[in-house]
Amino acid sequence: MIDTVAPTVVNGVMVTTYQRVGNLDVPFWTTEKVTTPTVTINGRSAVVSAGASSGVTESYVASVAIATGDSQGTASVQVSVSDWAGNFGALGISNYVIDTVSPTMSANSPSRSVVSTGNLSLDWTVGEWVDVDLAQVNGSDAQVSTSSAGGNMIRVTTSKMITAGETQGLVSNRLRVRDRAGNVSEQTASVISIDTVIPTVSMVAVTPSIRSTGLMTVTVNSSESGTTMVATWNGTPVTLRSISTTAMAADLMVTGATPQGPSTLNVKVTDAAGNSSTVATVVATVDTIAPVISGFPSPQRRAAGPFTIGVTMSESIATATASINGRGLTISASIVTGK
Repeated sequence: MIDTVAPTVVNGVMVTTYQRVGNLDVPFWTTEKVTTPTVTINGRSAVVSAGASSGVTESYVASVAIATGDSQGTASVQVSVSDWAGNFGALGISNYVIDTVSPTMSANSPSRSVVSTGNLSLDWTVGEWVDVDLAQVNGSDAQVSTSSAGGNMIRVTTSKMITAGETQGLVSNRLRVRDRAGNVSEQTASVISIDTVIPTVSMVAVTPSIRSTGLMTVTVNSSESGTTMVATWNGTPVTLRSISTTAMAADLMVTGATPQGPSTLNVKVTDAAGNSSTVATVVATVDTIAPVISGFPSPQRRAAGPFTIGVTMSESIATATASINGRGLTISASIVTGK
């Protein structure tokens, strides 16, 4: 029987296949019976095992052990066969990729390091396309989305809705990924804190509560450090002066142009997570108008003994002094009266 036709070698797997540490198995078949095929994978001789035979076609599997130090990337697979007539056939296979390296991954710096209620999300950069095996926030499953981060890298975003009852403090973000070869990487990042507690604000009352011209300083205290305080005095923004990590001072200058009567300082604090306090208020009465004395009586003549002088004040007063020829007089409450 004359046979001048070379046997054909056919690749048994037509899709890209990734291989990590372990046996790389390359199936193929021939269009006729052949002697034992010779196969090299990246220049190394593979072990060839015969599979099923249909009487016409023959199937084989070539195997080689892949170790951590082997060359990464597309493997060069060369198959050589000869039939019983001595005709040679060959095939180069290039759809196997060796990858024994675990994917690189790192948590990105969050846009906010402290969050309150709402969506808590963290972006991770992974050095290659992966599947996410596990994503958790404080031990509970998190939502996952992926997007391109340029080149072969991808961005993995983990997110979870935070409620008021959530555990306060530093959050544990856990992510485990697996690349196409089956290599696994896992990291836990603690870069975001949860704070759902609303801060409180208090102010030291103005003493005395009635003020004339000059500087009036009000101390404002927050229940948390690192808060942002916003203050208004009679509706006008006021710049606060830092005293400590939890206290600031409002320096309020009272002048003749300051509106008379009750003067209100309102302060609200907001912490780093965005929680805001209720507005705290302190009220002082501004009085820059001097009292007017009226009602002096006509001149009186006295040889000796006590005498009284009655006057009228334009407003209630705190103190009063009186003298005749430099000598102090006793002032009784019945004489110092309101208008």
